[in-house]
Amino acid sequence: MLVAVGSDSSGKVILVSKDRGDTWQATFVDERVRDVFWNGDPFVAVGGGIWSSHNGDNWTKDPVRFGESPYCGIGKREEIVLAGVDGMIMRAKRVTQPPAQGRVEND
Repeated sequence: MLVAVGSDSSGKVILVSKDRGDTWQATFVDERVRDVFWNGDPFVAVGGGIWSSHNGDNWTKDPVRFGESPYCGIGKREEIVLAGVDGMIMRAKRVTQPPAQGRVEND
């Protein structure tokens, strides 16, 4: 899968191709997007906000405040690093919920 970001005349856009670039699907977002990276899962797009997607089809804007918008990012499975204006850097570790504990019956 290929993912690109940018702007066109109708707004801000995240582009996804699942056929090596022959066709592209556009997802329009409410803020400018400057960079996209893949950290093993999920894809992360940054700019006027931070968006993530596990499949390239559904993008979720994450409720993270970053002062001035991040310009770029990089990551690996367990953490990401975002960089913004005036030397602003944010490092975030992935937090996963523990599996739900089922009720155990004793015989």
